[in-house]
Amino acid sequence: METRIRIRLGELEVECTGDDAFVATRLPDLVSDLLRRLRDQPSGPTPPPPQPPSPLPRTVSIAGAVIDYFSGNPVTAARVTATGLTPGMSGTSDAAGRFAMSGQAAGAECFLSVGDVRNFVDTATGPFTVAAAPLTLTAFAATATDLNRQYAILGRTPSRGLGVVIVHLLDATGHPLEMVTASDVALAADTGSLVGTGPFFFGPSGDLDPLLTVSRAFNGKARAAFLDVPAGGCTLQVTARSGGTGFQRAIVRLLANAGAVIADAALRPS
Repeated sequence: METRIRIRLGELEVECTGDDAFVATRLPDLVSDLLRRLRDQPSGPTPPPPQPPSPLPRTVSIAGAVIDYFSGNPVTAARVTATGLTPGMSGTSDAAGRFAMSGQAAGAECFLSVGDVRNFVDTATGPFTVAAAPLTLTAFAATATDLNRQYAILGRTPSRGLGVVIVHLLDATGHPLEMVTASDVALAADTGSLVGTGPFFFGPSGDLDPLLTVSRAFNGKARAAFLDVPAGGCTLQVTARSGGTGFQRAIVRLLANAGAVIADAALRPS
């Protein structure tokens, strides 16, 4: 004869089926074990994993000047926003290009984004480490004319909606990083695919030089640029040999736009 037994505890249910020998010999121990297991089950839905605490806001003070990236002249009446902080902070440059902003914000790093200036494109500069002490920073702004000249030098035409990423190549001590090849500088979208055309290196004229195949320092800077970069999150990586078979890398997260991003890429100390 077949015997069927159903055990329910809360929303959990177990059904056992067996013959007379099973009921007489094995069922008591099985039922006892099942009841114990059911009682040990946590009630209700599984709680989510604990979340890390949100960073606490603190007083952040940033002052400095907005400078035309190619001419070095101050830029007036420019809107400067510290992006990457929560909440973001902003200020406006005065007749001398100076700006200041202060407030309660959370975040360890930011870019300074410059916009709302006639003849200039939206330009972001960074990244900057946010500290407890007041910061004095330079926010660059680039004109459409200067950026279009970089395309013309290379025999290219800018595309609407695509931007330029300019990279300041720095060693671990903050000095210009020379002899970096184009294959050692990569810009990848968040999807992992490479984006942009380049890199190309800046020459002694202050513009891109199509004849340069490695980075060289001119006027105290070693620089490269990617053209035709779509807007969105990107990761910039620079790789340099550190002696022997070792390598050093600089990895910078940035948000490309339809204007320009000017990013410092400093190698990590070995």
